[in-house]
Amino acid sequence: MAEEHEIPVLQVNGGGAPRAFVMAGKATPLTPAQAKRARYVQNLKENYGRLKEYLQAAEHFAVVCELSQERIQAVLAANDAALVELSLKFEEKLKEYDRRIKHGD
Repeated sequence: MAEEHEIPVLQVNGGGAPRAFVMAGKATPLTPAQAKRARYVQNLKENYGRLKEYLQAAEHFAVVCELSQERIQAVLAANDAALVELSLKFEEKLKEYDRRIKHGD
């Protein structure tokens, strides 16, 4: 692969401006479970950000439409409950990936 003093770089050009991803540290191939976990974490970050944005939009909509304070509080409580439920679901999934990585499944 690369000499000890070199850093491997992967050039990516998907029709736009070229980008380079620098792979520093231990450059070993990932197991299928590790690769799947890495993709899952990346998608998780993106989906969590989108969910928070959508929940904030619902909260803003409730305020703009001048719903009663009780309805607004219900929207806020539902938002919090959705985030907690999603976090628990994701933690469970990550634990499963970690178990698979540890046991070599």
